[in-house]
Amino acid sequence: MSLIQCSECGCDVSDKALSCPACGNPISSQTVPVIIEQTDKTWKLVKLISWITVIIGILIFLSHVQNGGFNNPMTGLGFCLAFFGLCGAIIGKFGAWWYHK
Repeated sequence: MSLIQCSECGCDVSDKALSCPACGNPISSQTVPVIIEQTDKTWKLVKLISWITVIIGILIFLSHVQNGGFNNPMTGLGFCLAFFGLCGAIIGKFGAWWYHK
């Protein structure tokens, strides 16, 4: 290991250093690998559709709950949509975690 001078500030720096400790100027052409974890677009689509279903289900449920309560079939439909949408969102979150790259 030898010392070289920084091209910006002239400070003595190790030739193994990535940057100058005094000014931060990059010294070496060595790059640190960056690991980016990517999620498959399929799981993102599952989560998006699921959350849209949850929102639509809640809106249907709230708009029909005053018109007959749980005797109204639209109230049950809204509840089922919200429930299954929430289940899909959980499955999408788990799938995205399991199959990340």
